[in-house]
Amino acid sequence: VWLDLRIVFHSICLGFLLVITATDLASLYIPNFVVNWGLIVAISGAFASGELQMAHLWVDWNVEIPGLVGPYIPDWIKGHPHWHALGWSIVGACVGWVLIAVVRKIAEFALGRPAMGAGDVTLMAMIGAFLGWQPTVIAFFIAPVLALTLGPLARRVSKEVAVPYGPFLALGAIIPSFFDFSN
Repeated sequence: VWLDLRIVFHSICLGFLLVITATDLASLYIPNFVVNWGLIVAISGAFASGELQMAHLWVDWNVEIPGLVGPYIPDWIKGHPHWHALGWSIVGACVGWVLIAVVRKIAEFALGRPAMGAGDVTLMAMIGAFLGWQPTVIAFFIAPVLALTLGPLARRVSKEVAVPYGPFLALGAIIPSFFDFSN
């Protein structure tokens, strides 16, 4: 039943992302209470189910034979799915947070002024908690491509000098949500 509830889980994530996108476009601000609730829902939902992850925290692809045998999944994951899901969600949140925090610091150093808000960092942590670390890395690399192509449109919609980056992080997170990383 948890595999069917994965759709509900990701729909909740999509709801949070839509609220954050609308707010960021309107005010260049990502509300912390929305992101914090998203983190709570993602981590507690993952732990409660044990089966909402898109990809396992760790697998060994060396033993896979396409069409015959899938990758090796360690016994501790099979024996403790709730703890695995908790670890999966927390690691995803940490990876998302670290990726954007590093980029934020490098950009601030290079430009001499803040180039990205703290809300973008916490948003990426929330995305990581919902998706896990592998899709979060993919979303991280998709977001700047989207920002370069759709940035002028976002700037026109928001009527601000700065380009809000939260909508591109959100859209970058939605794209890998439609792929199956479990095999």
